[in-house]
Amino acid sequence: MLAKRSPLKWHEFALLQSYFRFVAPGKGNETVNVDQLFDSYALDIDFVVKKPVDGMRQVFTKVLVNWPEEGPAGYKLFVEAVGLFSIAGEEGMKEDVRKNLAYYSTVNMMLNRIRAHISLITATSTLGSYVLPAVDVTDLFKQKAQQKQVPPSAPKPGKK
Repeated sequence: MLAKRSPLKWHEFALLQSYFRFVAPGKGNETVNVDQLFDSYALDIDFVVKKPVDGMRQVFTKVLVNWPEEGPAGYKLFVEAVGLFSIAGEEGMKEDVRKNLAYYSTVNMMLNRIRAHISLITATSTLGSYVLPAVDVTDLFKQKAQQKQVPPSAPKPGKK
């Protein structure tokens, strides 16, 4: 099959921060089930999609794995990156299509690039390569929307 190109274009990817540390699990010669250990890791993902300036969107993405650093043993990972995207012909696009490309697609692409980075930096470590699991991006967007809601009893910003 011939693939149809998306109007979404990825211009840049920049790694802003990358931190990796290994904390040995167990004591002595204890056997560690790596799959169970990796499955137990807490994942904290945040992102910001900036409104377009001159047709370009910046997408900041932060991934923390098994954090805080003082927490459970195993790999400790913190990665922060930014991507620069544009959408060809977005002015005439249906709003739902444009939003899907501008938000869901860009965040997914950023997570996949960070996933590859994490896999690469952990590949030669003691426990082997850690692959960031698939995540429910729709749920991340729901959580993001809930964070932005101001409770009715709270004072509005800038008002006294």
